[in-house]
Amino acid sequence: MLTRSKLDIKIVWKHVKKSYSTQKSNQISVFNSLSKAKEPLILKNNVLYWYSCGPTVYNSAHLGHASSYVNFDIIKRILTNYFQINVVNLMNITDIDDKIIIRSLKEKKNFLNISQFYEREFLDDLRLLNCLKPDIVLRVTEHIPEILNFIKKLIDLKTAYATESGSVYFDTQNFHIKSFFEQVQPDSETDSKDNQEKRHPYDFALWKARKEDSEPSWPSPWGHGRPGWHIECSTLANIAFGRELDFHSGGKDLLFPHHHNEMVQCCAFHDMNKWSSFWLHTGHLHLKNDVKMSKSLSNTILIREMLSKYTSNHFRMFCLLSPYRNDKEYSDEKMIKPVNLVNSFSSFLNLCDNFANKKITTLQFIADENEVFQKLEETRKKIHVFLSNDFDTCSMIEELSSLVNFMNKNFQSCEQKDQNYDLNRHYGCVISVHNFIKWLLEIVGLVFDEEKNLKSNLKVDDIVSKSLKFRKLVRNFALDKDRKLSKETKMELLKYCDDFREDLNDSNIEFKDHKTETIWKIKY
Repeated sequence: MLTRSKLDIKIVWKHVKKSYSTQKSNQISVFNSLSKAKEPLILKNNVLYWYSCGPTVYNSAHLGHASSYVNFDIIKRILTNYFQINVVNLMNITDIDDKIIIRSLKEKKNFLNISQFYEREFLDDLRLLNCLKPDIVLRVTEHIPEILNFIKKLIDLKTAYATESGSVYFDTQNFHIKSFFEQVQPDSETDSKDNQEKRHPYDFALWKARKEDSEPSWPSPWGHGRPGWHIECSTLANIAFGRELDFHSGGKDLLFPHHHNEMVQCCAFHDMNKWSSFWLHTGHLHLKNDVKMSKSLSNTILIREMLSKYTSNHFRMFCLLSPYRNDKEYSDEKMIKPVNLVNSFSSFLNLCDNFANKKITTLQFIADENEVFQKLEETRKKIHVFLSNDFDTCSMIEELSSLVNFMNKNFQSCEQKDQNYDLNRHYGCVISVHNFIKWLLEIVGLVFDEEKNLKSNLKVDDIVSKSLKFRKLVRNFALDKDRKLSKETKMELLKYCDDFREDLNDSNIEFKDHKTETIWKIKY
């Protein structure tokens, strides 16, 4: 992951090679929230510029956020690894905001201490969910001069105006384009507190004047203040991509006013009637009984709370099983199917590997090789159509499950191999299906590599602590003077405990016994 200045980004674009491709991008159709229709994806030089609306870092991320970011991670992986498109992804971090300021005042901390803590936690959550790191991460507070220049140009173009208080607003009545405004029925009393200085209720803040001296602020031609929410994303996207943007993404709750306001700002700035070729929006994550998960409703489930119960594979499969644009209901009942599917795919891959490497000698594969390859090719063609049709992963998983069922039906148990059994054990065609299924599942971000799974999902602390708890019980049992154990039994039990300690030491886990207590640490 890179965090770059404006100069750094210019240097990067000089060296970005827009050349590699194995699939034509115009084969792909993507749903555009602006037109409410699927449109062909047409790219210049096979490079896709993608701006992702990142988090406002004032609190821990919850499953609603996880659902959106995992869905977009799946799409990015399909574009990059399946269609071989050079995706350049930028994510912003909103590290100055009313909510951040309120929390900093409440906790009597510098606002940057708050935002930096939750940014680190958020990026670590993405790692735990096995989401790819953004290529570029830009923070609002590191680009105030560029934001000011963006606002100045809008004022010069007569599409924005400053007020006596030192705030600056976009003039919605002086610039019109077709945007998301037509898709919603906004409340005319939006920001009613500011209506006295705004020319029209739909005008929105580009620069917010400082209200208190203690409030974080930056100098500007209009007085001390800070950026409005919408201008941040418009400026950061333009720093990296200029007027050319292919994808702009976020949750559907951002469609209006945030994405609408971003679009009109950029269209005014660049004198164009459309900015960003595609707008992608994920559905909401709901709890049972259709209650939206929201911090304001105090009904959130934190990402790490979910990962204490399910793996990242389980949650990713949950996301794969419904279209990214649809709302999703999360519950333990709804997680049964994704958990079973992950287990089914994992068991099948393990079965194929063990069969082909002759670790299982009581199985034979009875299908004709031509039949297997015909089924494999049919599956491949169908999945290509599914992924080309707005990244239809639910149909892809269904088709892969059908292929697994076909293969499983052709594994036959046998107590002893018939001496006349065909010398062709079909290892080749079995592993070809294994490789195809594993390749596709890993393309969408599922992890079936044992070593990677250990690193991403195993809770080393829990495993070691529980192992040592058992060893402690055995050791204390042997040392208990009230127990009438023979000296030989005691010594044997203590030797087992010592052997266990030495085995863990060989695995870079060091621990020491202190009477009846044991402490441990990982040796780095």
